[in-house]
Amino acid sequence: LNTGSGNSVTFTADSDSNGTGNFTMLDLGDTIRAEGGSVTISGANITIGNINTTGLDGSRTGGNITISTTRGNIGVERLTTRLNTNTGAGNISLAAMDGNVVLNDAVTTNGGNFTATTTTSGYFDSRSTAINAGSGSVTISTVGSSGGIGADLGGITAGSLAVTTSGGRIDQSTSNARYLDIAGTASFDAGGNDIVLSNAPNNLRGSVALTTTGTGNNALLNNSAATTTL
Repeated sequence: LNTGSGNSVTFTADSDSNGTGNFTMLDLGDTIRAEGGSVTISGANITIGNINTTGLDGSRTGGNITISTTRGNIGVERLTTRLNTNTGAGNISLAAMDGNVVLNDAVTTNGGNFTATTTTSGYFDSRSTAINAGSGSVTISTVGSSGGIGADLGGITAGSLAVTTSGGRIDQSTSNARYLDIAGTASFDAGGNDIVLSNAPNNLRGSVALTTTGTGNNALLNNSAATTTL
């Protein structure tokens, strides 16, 4: 689907919020292309391929991507709001009610902000891929499940990073291609669960805060940065 330059598109399934209307792209290789326009998708469960809102030839800011579920999971492939510094950056927001947020391919805002949230239940999983927000912020807030995963992180490049789980641990891929590269503040709060950030190439260059509560919980950071303020 190509909306043309500057045009936005909205898809609404489950408009009555009764939990029965899903939005699904049957071919995950397909792309929704909105040059400088926003893309908004809502439904009970959402499974989508690629979305690209990058502005055309540096003449238009990339549009925002907003995806939300009323009672289920979000599964996405490649999301792009800005490929290079020739155009302005759009923001990406993924919000799952009573479900998980799973990234299966690269997410690129390159200056725009990325936000992922789950409410009632649900975890965040980007372990197999990477988020490149450039100078933008990355904010991840999940419910998770006690003793399970709250946030399973892949590679993240950002100006700042905040990861919070009210239930479930914060974990990270150990692939050398999936490390954290954060220029500014990085905070991790796992409530009464472990934080395990054990990827050696991690490069956290600003202040770092690791927070767990209760007894018997561990916080492990392996960071290649020459200086890190805790």
